[in-house]
Amino acid sequence: MKVAVIGLGYVGAVTSACLAKLGHHVVGVDRMAGKVERINAGEAPITEPGLDDLIAEMRATGRLEATQRLDAAVGATELAVVCVGTPTGADGSPDMAAMDIVVGDIGSALSANGRPYVVALRSTSLPGTSERYRALLRERVGRDDVDVCSHPEFLREGSAISDFESPAFIVVGTDDEHTAAVVRELYAPFVASSPDLFHVMAPAAAEMLKYACNAYHAVKVAFANEIGALAATLGLDSHAVMGAFVKDTKLNTSRAYLRPGFAFGGSCLPKDLRALAFLAGRSDLRLPLLESAIPSNQRHLARTLDRVLSLSPKRVAVWGISFKSDTADVRESPVVDLLHGILAAGVPAQWHDPDVAGALTRRGGSDSVAYLEERIPHALDLHVPNAAELAVVADLHVVSKFDQSFAEVLRAAKAPVLDLNGSYRDAISADRYVGLLW
Repeated sequence: MKVAVIGLGYVGAVTSACLAKLGHHVVGVDRMAGKVERINAGEAPITEPGLDDLIAEMRATGRLEATQRLDAAVGATELAVVCVGTPTGADGSPDMAAMDIVVGDIGSALSANGRPYVVALRSTSLPGTSERYRALLRERVGRDDVDVCSHPEFLREGSAISDFESPAFIVVGTDDEHTAAVVRELYAPFVASSPDLFHVMAPAAAEMLKYACNAYHAVKVAFANEIGALAATLGLDSHAVMGAFVKDTKLNTSRAYLRPGFAFGGSCLPKDLRALAFLAGRSDLRLPLLESAIPSNQRHLARTLDRVLSLSPKRVAVWGISFKSDTADVRESPVVDLLHGILAAGVPAQWHDPDVAGALTRRGGSDSVAYLEERIPHALDLHVPNAAELAVVADLHVVSKFDQSFAEVLRAAKAPVLDLNGSYRDAISADRYVGLLW
């Protein structure tokens, strides 16, 4: 393919050279004459391991060149990959001034040639950006055969070439099949060997994904540093602690817990977070990340209650009140708190949970039942043992955990189903399925 890469900073310079290595003819574009001159001289405009050699090699093949003329680059190519900077503005928002100029200049160039064209935004930008630029570009050009998609990059300075050549995934945010196919063609060798690498998402979702990745990386660093600081305060080897921590690839370094859903609870997580905060406070040490986990969880619970009440139910059925599946433990269960909130708002509610039902026969000997009665004194009177009976009396079903018996009853029910964890998407008809946050 013939590709224009606009912006020759860290992302653009690496992208240009690596796309040329994949066999494409690449025209790099930058307003700074020095960057253009260095590329054309076979030198890297930035410091990045291996980039000088790669650019020299690609210049020698004739597949890489650079220019200051954006109009000429767009006129000679079928796809523009935009890599201009979006630095932080005074209010924390990305400064889109450079992007505004580039998209405007692309529009001017496309107005003159009348060819179909795809613009892939590699620059990090807020959700909705690519869709906004697509509308602006089409309005300026006066045609619908030009498209703008999100194409986030996941390159780290210092290892950018290896990150490009061994990607965890390749993402394009578009609702247009042709655009997706054009971007897929850029990475044909990668996709041919690993088809699952290529992900097509909604444009705004792709933009959000980039922020989610970087935020999670920042959270991981902050988490390790807070645990390390507390360990050091106690005279412990923080590297030994975290060295053992990362060996657990089942829960600690895995996809476990990383799915949007309902709040956390139970007899361990809240208790241990409080204990860590206490331990740090005893040493006059603040752990803002860990201290914020419980308030964040409570805020999520409040959002969930707002979501339930926004549906204006007259009677609610809550399916599952233990803090997770396959347990009768309701201690600090967020579902119990949600049930309490629904009742406090004056909405009648009842519940059904086979896991908890067995504990009801051990009243007086169950910490779980004692907690339930303390939180909601008349909670046991709200228990409905018969699932079919509960299914017909409510005009809203709130489901906290997956249970096949729940799915079978709710599939036949008539009222909407609010799914707190996204487990029933395939079990409930779309006209009755209500997601928590999506």
